[in-house]
Amino acid sequence: MRSRRRSSRAVACALAAACALGAPACGEAPGTDAPDVIGPCPDIYAQELVPTFELDFAPADWAALHADHAARVKGNYYPATFRLGDERVPAVYVRLRGRTSNWVGTKLQLTISFNHVDRDARFHGLRKIVLDASAYDHSLLRERVGLAFLRDAGVPAPCANNARLMVNGTYEGLYSSFENADREYLERIFSRPEGDLFAIDGETGMWELETNEDESNLDRLDAFLATSDLAGVAVMADLDASVVEWAGEAMVPHAEGYLAGVGNYQLYDHPARGFVTLPYDLDSAFFFDDVAGTDLHTADPLAFTFPGFERPRQLQLVLADETWRRRFVDELRGARAAYDVASMQARVDTWAAQIAGDVVADPNRGFTDEQHAAAVAEIRTFVAARAEFMDGWLAAR
Repeated sequence: MRSRRRSSRAVACALAAACALGAPACGEAPGTDAPDVIGPCPDIYAQELVPTFELDFAPADWAALHADHAARVKGNYYPATFRLGDERVPAVYVRLRGRTSNWVGTKLQLTISFNHVDRDARFHGLRKIVLDASAYDHSLLRERVGLAFLRDAGVPAPCANNARLMVNGTYEGLYSSFENADREYLERIFSRPEGDLFAIDGETGMWELETNEDESNLDRLDAFLATSDLAGVAVMADLDASVVEWAGEAMVPHAEGYLAGVGNYQLYDHPARGFVTLPYDLDSAFFFDDVAGTDLHTADPLAFTFPGFERPRQLQLVLADETWRRRFVDELRGARAAYDVASMQARVDTWAAQIAGDVVADPNRGFTDEQHAAAVAEIRTFVAARAEFMDGWLAAR
């Protein structure tokens, strides 16, 4: 497993400390950074496709992967052969993924790594393929719909569709298939992809590096998280880009994301502009009533938090400022304009029809046909209800 290296020294939160740690605003002249151009999704995430990924394991390795799942152990990689149509990769490595406390039933959530041994190996430009089977998402569409909306709203969200998985010639089930957060993802969404990408580990709640693991540490992240004034946040963060992401999250709403105070988001330390919030793991989107609370379609963008959690201090500092709060509301208007109910419902209908047969045939799904149909219908209804609430909320401001 990747080691997590953290500085033991105390970090300062003032502007001088930020500069000492290499804050972009201190080291580069304004206006020298090339503009970002968000690139198209990799071809295996095309929305008209439901690709079939095939894995062939040695029986002992496949049994060991199941034993890890039963013991709630992840991080062990097992070799396999990978196929997609006529394409064959003779040596990939596969591990379990997802929060172990959320593993339900017999369906394995997997990361397929093409570069585990050869760091330069890629498949369709990707280092890894991520297959998700959230216990919460009986539709198998929530994350796909949520990420598609965020991309519509100008947020550099990961790409996603659905995919079938065959193992040793046997159908294992239908998955949400989404873009892994790594250097290739950063190259698609940023003109400067060489910065550090950070995420919160779902098991430990601790921050980890997702890129540059061998060269970087958490010092600048520590400094950013320690900031206690708006000036310090503004020095170390790209608030222009982050506020767009926050507005997209709030529009959904992403009940376990940055605004909700939960750890389903990432931070990218852009080499010239500082920290940018990025979306991640939207499998809890479009619920009226779940563990995040009830009537989630009426979640107030300025106040909502996940029960028992608190919004990040940096977010609180920004939204406490009148100018930035107005900017956030303005960005919410833009997000609402991108939240086209008819188009989003049409996507739900199209994609539900696209995967219907694969859902029925899935031998490891943890839900009934009726639960799947109800979950799909809930997304359609929720989208309309959220738009209606936000129209009223925005009209009052």
